[in-house]
Amino acid sequence: MAFRNISYFCNMKKKIQDFDLFYFFLRPIIETSVRCHYGNVTFKGKKNLPAQGPYIIAPCHQSAMMDPLIVLMLTPKPVVFLCRSDIFEKPTARKMLTFLKILPVYRIRDGREKLSKNEQIFEASQDVLLSNVPLCLMAEGTHSHHHRMLPLVKGMFRIAGETQKKLGDTPLKIVPIGLDYEEFERPFSDLVVNIGEPIDVQPFMDTYNENEAVGLNQMRDSLTQGLHSQMLDIQDKEHYEEILYACDIANRAMRKAKHLRNNNFGRYASRKAISETLTEGCPEALEYDQLCQSMKLRRKVAADGWSLGKLLFCTLLTIAVIVAAIMMPTVGKVLLFLLASYPILWIPTHFIPERIIKDTQFRSSIDYAIRFGISLIYLPLFCILWWCACGWLVGIAAFAASIFTAWYGGRLVNYLKSLGNQWHYQWCKLTKKANINKLQQLQQEVVKKCNIQ
Repeated sequence: MAFRNISYFCNMKKKIQDFDLFYFFLRPIIETSVRCHYGNVTFKGKKNLPAQGPYIIAPCHQSAMMDPLIVLMLTPKPVVFLCRSDIFEKPTARKMLTFLKILPVYRIRDGREKLSKNEQIFEASQDVLLSNVPLCLMAEGTHSHHHRMLPLVKGMFRIAGETQKKLGDTPLKIVPIGLDYEEFERPFSDLVVNIGEPIDVQPFMDTYNENEAVGLNQMRDSLTQGLHSQMLDIQDKEHYEEILYACDIANRAMRKAKHLRNNNFGRYASRKAISETLTEGCPEALEYDQLCQSMKLRRKVAADGWSLGKLLFCTLLTIAVIVAAIMMPTVGKVLLFLLASYPILWIPTHFIPERIIKDTQFRSSIDYAIRFGISLIYLPLFCILWWCACGWLVGIAAFAASIFTAWYGGRLVNYLKSLGNQWHYQWCKLTKKANINKLQQLQQEVVKKCNIQ
């Protein structure tokens, strides 16, 4: 059942954008936990966020709850969000979401009779912007488990137009933000956050005042172009998987052709270039992926694997650390202390949502929520036990170790997985030479189809 009184949000003595002390202290904890949920996180274009004045944050929407949580890491200012109304139905959820500075917005699927309630929400949203507090709306209005932009909804632009009327000569801007998850569901995957150049609403106002529908369409088209340039946007539905697989298979060749580094952003930029170059189907990419699956080999490992020299060096280094931990008690104790400070890293919590959550969009969010909940219980207990047993200095050291391990531990997990996957690839090269030769042949064909010189 829908919540009973929409005025709960619009007539509160304390406005949703007002300062809240508890929120002030809780926010950095959430930001840190979100950062720990991913491996390498790269922000590009932070200078494009307006230093002053009102603005709307408009990210693409590909990972349910994680998208707005990532937005929190962009700016020290509080951010007010608009979110689908059905999750506000229960009073407890309504209070919690309001505390998190989230307002409901109604869609046609919620019932045509409820759409009128959006007027009060839009007024509250305008008040947020007039208070110089950033407002975040998911531009597509719904999420998609694909690297593809969906048609943008007009609600954002109506809020923008009406707010700009009230602002007069003060410019309102819309900031397009592309979010690129290397993998949607796997914990500790890499993330790229691209912040595009702000779109000024003022130039559209003459058209908006004369013909609102035309003005809204112009703003929507401008944001569509802005978002497309900041995200991996594979619009070809028929050949989506072929293009997506080709983005991995030809990634190394594209990086070399464009002189990109083999880092988080370089791999993203290469994927985007391939998706824009490959204008037709690529059945070789599908065959490549199927062959990898038959050998239980990760596609990215086969296509962009380590050199044998790097693999041997990393293996020897890992063995050296293990031997040092066994032979040198001090080193062993430090490593055990770090592992014990945040063992949640090694718990495969992502298997839980895979089995019970049908909507793939919510799996990463549920996995994050499980890890966050366990962390809120384990970390204080861990620090308090050490404090009581060894004194407050050791308690503080335990807290610092927990944060350090949580922050960098995901990269260690990825490293160890990569090490195992790379050895599996070397084993396949020895035992399944024909399949590996076929993979290399298919990779060359994919690179040729991508017109990489």
